[in-house]
Amino acid sequence: MARSRFIYTLSQVAGMIGENLELIEEVTANSDNISEGELVYVGDGSEDGTKGLTENGIEELQSLLAIEAICAHAVALSIDFSQSLARRRQRPSQAKVLSTTHLLGRTTKPLA
Repeated sequence: MARSRFIYTLSQVAGMIGENLELIEEVTANSDNISEGELVYVGDGSEDGTKGLTENGIEELQSLLAIEAICAHAVALSIDFSQSLARRRQRPSQAKVLSTTHLLGRTTKPLA
C-alpha cells in the first residue's frame, strides 16, 4: 500500500468524520490503537507538538470507532435484557389471593 502524503490534525479529522474531538483525542492517546506511522506528531512551536493522522490512520480510527459503537450498543441491549429478566424474576408466578374455599375455612362437609 502506498504511503499517505497528507497529514490531518485531530481537529480536522473530527470535522471530516463528524466525531467529537475529545473522543478522538482519547482514542489516539493510546498509540497502540493506531498503527505505527499513521499517528504522527507535528512540530508547531509548542513543547509537545500537534498530533496528526494520515489517511490510513483516519480509516483505522473510523473502524475502531465503529467497533466501539457496536460494543456500546450491545452492552446497552444486554443491560435492557437483563433488567427485563430481573423484573420477571421478581414478579410472582401466581396471584397471592386466597380462594373462596380457603376464605370459608372448610373444604369437607361436616359430620352430622
